[in-house]
Amino acid sequence: MSEDANDREPAPPVPPVPPIPPVPPPPEMLRPTVPHVPLTPMMDFLQRRLEAMEAELNAERQRAQAAQSLIDQQAVLRGEVEASLKTLHEQLRREKAEKETESEKSHSRGRIDALEKRLDEMHQTWAALLKDAVGARDGKDREAAAAQSALGREVGSVADGLRDLKAQVEAWRADVSMVPQAGAAMGQLARELPERERRLLTDLQDRLTRFAAELADRLAAWESRHIQDAERQEARLSELGRERAALQRQWEEANHSVRQEFLQERIAREEALAGQIAEVCKRLDAAAAGQAQAEAAAQSLQSQVGRIHAFLNTPPKAKDELIAELEREKAELIKALRERSDLLSRYMNERREVERTMGATLLELNSKLDAERERSREQQGRLAELESKAKSESDRAERAVLDRDHIQAQLGAERDALARSLMSESAKVREAIAARAQFEAEWLARLQELQKRLDAELVRGSELAGTVAELRAQAATLAEHMTKALQDKDEVVSRFGAWSQERERLLAAIREKDEMISMLSSTFQGMLKKEP
Repeated sequence: MSEDANDREPAPPVPPVPPIPPVPPPPEMLRPTVPHVPLTPMMDFLQRRLEAMEAELNAERQRAQAAQSLIDQQAVLRGEVEASLKTLHEQLRREKAEKETESEKSHSRGRIDALEKRLDEMHQTWAALLKDAVGARDGKDREAAAAQSALGREVGSVADGLRDLKAQVEAWRADVSMVPQAGAAMGQLARELPERERRLLTDLQDRLTRFAAELADRLAAWESRHIQDAERQEARLSELGRERAALQRQWEEANHSVRQEFLQERIAREEALAGQIAEVCKRLDAAAAGQAQAEAAAQSLQSQVGRIHAFLNTPPKAKDELIAELEREKAELIKALRERSDLLSRYMNERREVERTMGATLLELNSKLDAERERSREQQGRLAELESKAKSESDRAERAVLDRDHIQAQLGAERDALARSLMSESAKVREAIAARAQFEAEWLARLQELQKRLDAELVRGSELAGTVAELRAQAATLAEHMTKALQDKDEVVSRFGAWSQERERLLAAIREKDEMISMLSSTFQGMLKKEP
């Protein structure tokens, strides 16, 4: 049995198992992920406030478009007013031209009156010459005694003709009695018409001037107010845009800070978890190292006991071989131990370097986290101030919108009042123009009627002129007969001695004839003076 133990060689010692280094975390855990940041009440309020500001901005744009359309309507209305003013100006120009033509007609009537006056003067001169001729023949009345009977008959016929002529003249006077009245009415109307036209034109011009000035002032005031409102709205919109951009930047900064805090908290949790895992790994490594050392000690003790037992049981030669083998194994074990110790020292150096860099990184991240927390507190304070400012600005914007709506309502009322006044003034102008046109039509009809009467009277005047020419011929014939009668009377008086009685009778007859001639001359002069 001892031989079997001597023949069996001892087993070589088992080298200790080196400690397994900890497994690094997977790359998915180290990859930064964008967390899903829930909306805080402040972020929700800011988002709703931004939406409300966008809706208000759209409403302001619509109101601006409505104001622009209102300005276009006012421009169209202004064009219509200018067109109506141009038409009124053209109408006034036409009326002025008609007035000038009427003045020319009045000048022509004046020339006609001057010609009629010259005709009256010519008739007066002819009557005076006739009287002078009759007076020059007073010395020859003695010669008319013989022709008294013939003269009486002729005078009777002349008296009958004069009675007929007087009846015709009375009828003509009765017919022509309306002509002076119409002429006086026409003259008064002609004198009053320019004054009425001047007053009407002055009144219309004053009204149009006042209305145009008032309309221009109101339009200028409305345009200035609209421009000021537009400028205020533009400034308000630009300020709202700047506030929106500032709120957007603050919201993004707050979101970024929240993300940074979340990432830092996650990194801190992961670092704490990694530290705990490293601590567990260290403990496991320590336990494994202790167990390995115990196993190695047990195995070494067992191997030493076996070797001692084998050494005691082996012969000296075998002992020498065993000692040499043990020395060789010892050298190999020492070499392996040195290699493992080198590996362990390198691993520990790397682990220390990693821990040192991780500690520096953690300190830096902790300082950054504190700085970000301080910044987030400042941002929250600034955000609260901005919220208060935004609330005050929103209240101010609402008040501005209410003021603008009130101003727009006032402008609409003023525009409606201007439109109503413009329509009323245009209606008054149309009524005045229609009344004037009707008056002109009536006056023109009366003027045409009077012109027709004047033409008829001129025809009658020409007929009377023919009658007067016939009477003049009869008067010339009568003068010749009187001359012959006077010559005959002179012859008779020279023949007979009783010429005084005959002379007196002839003188009385001549006086009667002179009175008749003077009456006829005055009648002719009155007729010629009354001719239009």
